[in-house]
Amino acid sequence: MILFLTKSYFFYLQLIDVIKNTLFYGSFFFIGIFFIDTILELASHPYDFLIAVGMFLGFVYLYRDNKESLFLTFKDTHQSNLDDIEEQDKEEII
Repeated sequence: MILFLTKSYFFYLQLIDVIKNTLFYGSFFFIGIFFIDTILELASHPYDFLIAVGMFLGFVYLYRDNKESLFLTFKDTHQSNLDDIEEQDKEEII
């Protein structure tokens, strides 16, 4: 009986965590949609795209310190490319 209670207890904890995360990130998603829709209504055609790109780059910049960010992914790729070029230069010299 105790084993059954612990399994159901952990199931409910996981369910509550999933619901909490869905509400948390879902609310940010809808706030972001409302925000970008409001901003883009104020701009005319050529500027709305520039504003959207600027907002995307701003969000990437603000998220740069996270280990799964686009900034660090591009930085690691660039460093890997530099290392490959350095190895190719060494091979050409030899």
